[in-house]
Amino acid sequence: PLQGEDWLKVGVSNDPLRRAREFARRWYEVFDLDQALLVDAEAMADARALERDIRARFAEHRAPMPLHITAAAGGATEWYRGALPVLADYARQCANAGHAVHTPARGWFANALARELPLLHDWASAVLRDVDCDAEDAVGLRMRLPPTHVALLCDAIDAHVACGLDPTPHLPGAVSAWRRGLRL
Repeated sequence: PLQGEDWLKVGVSNDPLRRAREFARRWYEVFDLDQALLVDAEAMADARALERDIRARFAEHRAPMPLHITAAAGGATEWYRGALPVLADYARQCANAGHAVHTPARGWFANALARELPLLHDWASAVLRDVDCDAEDAVGLRMRLPPTHVALLCDAIDAHVACGLDPTPHLPGAVSAWRRGLRL
């Protein structure tokens, strides 16, 4: 579900974190991770069968994709309104049938982001190298970082924080100092 809305996205993905990122830069603010749920399926065919079942059962809830969602991500026909309670009940039925159900989904996303933490230092350093910023020069970083790169760094760091993770030990020193300065 979207934060503060009764719209929700139903879909199949073998990488829900990547998929959420495709829909919105700040996906962790756009989607309500405390209301969201994920249902595991053994195989893609099983996942597709669940999705077809949802489409058939909840057709009256189908809705257009919200305008603030990135259209290039696709999935325009997989949006529903007013369906969260009935889909939550459907997820319970899935759990009773043996599927793992992650609800709320925030924990699942936190685990997925935690697996990325060891890569965060190298990724942030590459973002800085892209604009010739030294990973340990906080002053130069403040002066040279363009808005596009500020957004990249903030979005990645804030995603970890939103899911209860501390990315600071996994960031270059200048990025940690720069980020602390942004919060002042």
